[in-house]
Amino acid sequence: MRWEELLDEAETLWRDGKHHDALQLVDRAALTSEDGRYHGALLRGDILLDLGDPLGALSSYESVADPM
Repeated sequence: MRWEELLDEAETLWRDGKHHDALQLVDRAALTSEDGRYHGALLRGDILLDLGDPLGALSSYESVADPM
């Protein structure tokens, strides 16, 4: 499965309230490519915010931030 498909499925699971299942798919997407890692980190951050974990979300966003 391509990273885009994994993240699409993760978003569906997230909308259905299955946060932890969504995070597992995000992790799988992150292992496929740099694009998967980047977009996965952004989605992971959004899911963590929804779960009430702002520090975890910030960490996820920072992992792909480019200060330049």
